Amino acid sequence: MNGFKFTDLKCLAMMILIIMAFCGDAGQYLLMAAALVWMFAKVLELHRSRKKEPSVQKGKAPAKPAAAPAVQPVQASRPAAPVQQPKPAVPRPQLIDPEMEGVMLRHINFRITEKLQGAFPSATWRWETAKPLEQAVKGGSARIRLSGVPDWNFADVLFERSGRIRLEMLSLRPLEEMQKPAKEGPAADGDPDSVNLRDWYDLSASAVVRATIDEVYTRGYRELRIAEDGALYVLEQQVQVGQGQLSYLPGKKLWADLVPLFEEDDITATVEEDSILLTWAN
Repeated sequence: MNGFKFTDLKCLAMMILIIMAFCGDAGQYLLMAAALVWMFAKVLELHRSRKKEPSVQKGKAPAKPAAAPAVQPVQASRPAAPVQQPKPAVPRPQLIDPEMEGVMLRHINFRITEKLQGAFPSATWRWETAKPLEQAVKGGSARIRLSGVPDWNFADVLFERSGRIRLEMLSLRPLEEMQKPAKEGPAADGDPDSVNLRDWYDLSASAVVRATIDEVYTRGYRELRIAEDGALYVLEQQVQVGQGQLSYLPGKKLWADLVPLFEEDDITATVEEDSILLTWAN
């Protein structure tokens, strides 16, 4: 057989098969001996093959293999900063045409005038805030100066985001003037039976009545009365004790129509011959 060598694995396998076939279990020592002989022959073969390699000449350095192009070490780079998403452009508020501003402000003026004159027919007013239209757009408040409105000389116009306009009546006076005896002012002009009850109640009555009730209730009272002239009073041993004053109380013909308005503030109103009796839940 061409190329047959004793040190081949094939030769070792053939010897193992022959010994096992003819010697059986008794041939185990022969197997060990054959394996040792084969390993010894294999070691000699490897030793001879190393000696046949050409030795390196003394004094001469072995030729270096062609060096591969040097690879520059990659410097550790800093982690890239996270890319910031561009901020969305803030939309610039569109400028309103000055002529349109004037039209919008006139609409607001008419609404305020209708509300004021619904309660005080002789009322007039003017803006105290420099740019009231900006407050109307933002949903803020602006101040107006009143004239022809008893007991109040200013009001805050509250612009709600819903589009509703509310007025908070104010009485602002210098401290020195308040320390002087109060002078009776001229009565408001107009027919008391032609007043707009809703506007009168919202502007002139609701806050005053609720504040007065809160005060007298703490002192044990359970009733408050409104006289024909708008005076608020309680009875102490059948004697009228004044508690405040309502401005421009509508005529007696309209008193019955005021009852539902008081009920909205959880106040029970009973129309009597010469007064309106107010009661409330404890």
